[in-house]
Amino acid sequence: MKKTGLMQHFADALAKSAGAMLDPNTASSCWSARFQLLTDTTSVRPISTRARCVLLIEDHESTARVISRQLARVGCVVRTVRGAGEARLALRESSDIDLILCDMSLPDGDPLELMSDLTKQYGLRGVALGAGSDNDMQSIRDSGFVERLAKPVDLVLLANVINRVVAMPRGEVESSR
Repeated sequence: MKKTGLMQHFADALAKSAGAMLDPNTASSCWSARFQLLTDTTSVRPISTRARCVLLIEDHESTARVISRQLARVGCVVRTVRGAGEARLALRESSDIDLILCDMSLPDGDPLELMSDLTKQYGLRGVALGAGSDNDMQSIRDSGFVERLAKPVDLVLLANVINRVVAMPRGEVESSR
């Protein structure tokens, strides 16, 4: 196995999960590796104009950066905050948020309680990001989340979910699935 074989394997898996491929011309040799992702967003339908502003609540900077870039590629304006407190402040300062994307593990609060509050106060809908069991889905929906997506988030799936969620009247949460 080459010195970068394992790194190549992980990079290929990461690229595949992001709906991208590696540019073979950027791979390095020796003990380090550098890869460039080539993404194809032509199969992703642009987010409807109603979904222009997304509040992403994610405490891991690298994850937030990746999701923000993915959303920007399909026409979203993304405001990123690191936790529940910052999310509440962002919503007090801005009325242009159309949708919440929220990590299910926040450093300063319970995401279910946060989404329940945001749904009641602002009529917002949310998409939960992260792991969970099927048993959790009822409490996730009861709190105001319409959907839960596992990480790493697939761009095509995320764009389709966002299009579906923002097409719903504000304040409505789907009850059956």
